[in-house]
Amino acid sequence: MREYAEAVYPELKAIWEQMRERRAGPVVVYVPPVPLAVRPLVPVSVYVQAWKCPPEERSVEAITALVSPPTPDRFGEADVTAIRLPAGPACRLHEVLADEVGDDGRRFLIEHVDYFVLPPECPDAMCKLSVTWSSLAIGPEMTGAADVMAASLRIEKSGA
Repeated sequence: MREYAEAVYPELKAIWEQMRERRAGPVVVYVPPVPLAVRPLVPVSVYVQAWKCPPEERSVEAITALVSPPTPDRFGEADVTAIRLPAGPACRLHEVLADEVGDDGRRFLIEHVDYFVLPPECPDAMCKLSVTWSSLAIGPEMTGAADVMAASLRIEKSGA
């Protein structure tokens, strides 16, 4: 469907640019086979991002302190939990955010779960697995899927 492909392309391009800027990878997006009636047309995205982390910031407690305070875009309370994943100790952040403004002037709500992982194999790094979706109605199912993805995450130090 050429018209659908042309409509979804700007969103895919924006996601690609954001992920490139973050140096994230892998990145997975879901484009439904049938166009959605409302934007965004790409309702689910998943990415992994890694960066060097100074020792004083490399603890679950430090991450929890960083992500717990309210933010201007946060809608309601966030669920912040210290967890243990196969990839290492982690902080799990589940929240709803007010995102971009729609055509009618109202802001879209998006939900996401971020896992900030401290892999023992990489003592100077932190990794983030982020799962974001645009329909709050699928929140319980997507939260469960995000937890399964996080449990399957494996991190290995590259020789490069």
